[in-house]
Amino acid sequence: PPGHTWTAKQLQEVTGGQWLVAPPPGWFIRSVVNIAEKHIGVREPPLLYVAHTNQDRAYHEQYASPPSSVNDRHKALPKLAPKLAGAIVSKPVAGLPEGFPLLQVADSIRAIMELGFAARQRYQGPVIAVTGVAGKSSTVSLIGMLFEPDRVLQSLENYNSRVGAPVQLASLAPDHQAAILEVSSSALWIQRGPITRQIKPTIAIVTEIGHAHAERVIKTTEDTARYKSRIFDGLTDDGVAVVGEHLMHFDMVMDKARQHAGRIVTYGPSDQATIQVIDQKNVDGEARMVVRIAGTKIPVAFPFTNPGMVRNGLAALAVAHVLGMDIITAVGRIAARWAPLEGRGAVWSMDYRHGQVVFLDDAYNANPLSMKAMLTDLAQRHVPGRKHLLLADMLELGEFSAEKHRELVPQLCASGVDSVTLLGSSMQGLAPELRHCIPAVYCLDNHDQSRFFLSALIEPGDLVVAKGSNKFKLSELLKSLGQLSYLVTDESGRPLLQYQSDHTFKPGSLVKLVTAMVVLDSCRDLSRVLTVEADDLVSGSGANLHEGDQLTVEDALHNLLIPSSNRAAQVLARTFGTTPENSELQAGTVSAFVKSMNRKVVSLGATNTWLANPSGLNQRDMRSTAEDMMLIARAAMAYPMIRSILGKQSHVLTITGRQPRPLKVLTRVKPVAIPDGVVEAGITGTLVGAAENVMIRARIGGEPVTAILMQNGGDRWRMMAELISRTAANLDVRQPD
Repeated sequence: PPGHTWTAKQLQEVTGGQWLVAPPPGWFIRSVVNIAEKHIGVREPPLLYVAHTNQDRAYHEQYASPPSSVNDRHKALPKLAPKLAGAIVSKPVAGLPEGFPLLQVADSIRAIMELGFAARQRYQGPVIAVTGVAGKSSTVSLIGMLFEPDRVLQSLENYNSRVGAPVQLASLAPDHQAAILEVSSSALWIQRGPITRQIKPTIAIVTEIGHAHAERVIKTTEDTARYKSRIFDGLTDDGVAVVGEHLMHFDMVMDKARQHAGRIVTYGPSDQATIQVIDQKNVDGEARMVVRIAGTKIPVAFPFTNPGMVRNGLAALAVAHVLGMDIITAVGRIAARWAPLEGRGAVWSMDYRHGQVVFLDDAYNANPLSMKAMLTDLAQRHVPGRKHLLLADMLELGEFSAEKHRELVPQLCASGVDSVTLLGSSMQGLAPELRHCIPAVYCLDNHDQSRFFLSALIEPGDLVVAKGSNKFKLSELLKSLGQLSYLVTDESGRPLLQYQSDHTFKPGSLVKLVTAMVVLDSCRDLSRVLTVEADDLVSGSGANLHEGDQLTVEDALHNLLIPSSNRAAQVLARTFGTTPENSELQAGTVSAFVKSMNRKVVSLGATNTWLANPSGLNQRDMRSTAEDMMLIARAAMAYPMIRSILGKQSHVLTITGRQPRPLKVLTRVKPVAIPDGVVEAGITGTLVGAAENVMIRARIGGEPVTAILMQNGGDRWRMMAELISRTAANLDVRQPD
């Protein structure tokens, strides 16, 4: 029936397994997954999970070296079970819900591969296989847009290996309109023959040929063409090879296609192309052209201009032509449905100083072809401001690495960029040549240095583009620029450095500065003894107090500000939660104290701050800005008690009550190197997954400065070191040799 991919009987017959727990009558599954953490929520339910170990997978992938440790996905099954309809296992698993269907097989990876081969054998629709050194995932995505969204099976991420490709097919149902599979080189150079002999595509595509992933069997572009062309080996008798005229070693690829394909469809500018491209130009972010098919001219507009993406789009139109689809309809579907994949040309903007900065993330991976396509596109982009390029090494190029990096220099010089930031030794080796043609060239060591330099460079109207091999995680770096805010001021409050200082962030424990001020405004006796109650035992940092503990207000303030104790915040707020201004609230309540906190920040001019609790624990409406936190920090440092406490590395509390004891607390502020200076005080504000904030009060060459850093992601201490180092340079402080 529609929606049924596998029944219990079919699963048992294909895998040769035995049901440890048999499913109920009428049970079926729609999709099969073996990386549940990533693919649950992506594949259509009901889901069958295939538990295995990384050693199982390594054996079938034929890795040169076995994994150094065992990752057994059977262990994840009890936690995942509520999201699943059943599982295939190679051993019994305890802790599962009663009646949870469990099929035991001898080899889990072999079982899921056999399901993929069996699904292909029964399937009657088009199976489209895509390979190439660049553009595979984008081409798979574009072809998928030609079909109804929920009726096409596409490869997920880069699961395209000799195991990954058949695993994708395991979810192929008879009612799918098409299957579109990405196929890697490793799946094509198998000694016994390419994986396409088993997945039997009806259409096979080579997107690009060039240098990438230099391996023991692939040294030259001729080697790449030879192995990538093996995708045609396995085509069905009436199968179609799709070949672009732009391919390096085009004749070699065509010869291989002729050996295996019943028909060849080409695309490109020549009169011989099946789909001839004429009159191509880029206008308003679109690639506009006319294509001629069988003598008929058809206008085409793709919603992208990157040359590689345009070629991917033409490959998708070739598939539409092969399947007899209307080309104008196909172009319309791509235009309506296309959105760039993360790391593959995704574009977004950020409000910045009454303008916008645009980011282009092309950092999923990099090789010479994709790098040159990006540079061609960048040179053609017109922006109101400047262009900044963030580049990292192209990896896995083997002995050709230095040569292929040097070949980028002419295009880099012609790209029109105003700055280039280089990560990795190969890219940084280009710096001497690039400094002759690009105004600003930076060679940096890590993400935090790069974030700081870029944040100091960008202005409204600018474009920031990232490209590099995935290992460098430039996508994360680019995103983090929107999750970063800082402000450094001198003693008078004059800004020395700032970036997005008016943007709202979660303040975390930085709010404890306000808590301390409100307590000191109310308390005249710091020796007053407080008692910890059950309601004070909140979660989070500094959970060092227990019900029945007693301590003075002074020690509670030390516990609040040195180890950032949330329980100390709660005790203090409950005790001092009453003032004449909030007398309508019940005296001695935390809510009364929080109201006093918000009145305090408003009195300081921090009008973009709203506090919901005294500790900084994450609540939806809790917010502040670096500018507001600077007002708060400067006010707090005017309290001698707060300034003294924040300057301490440790303190011993005297706990009395039920469990009398001395309690040593340590600061959460890590050392920061200060050129010709010293850190006088500091406090952190941490919310896991939401905030990595810090305030530092320092003296640089005798000049007092205050720095506020608010961010989500990155290393706050390395970033703070960059801020202090630049501040020192701005103050003309001589840095030691």
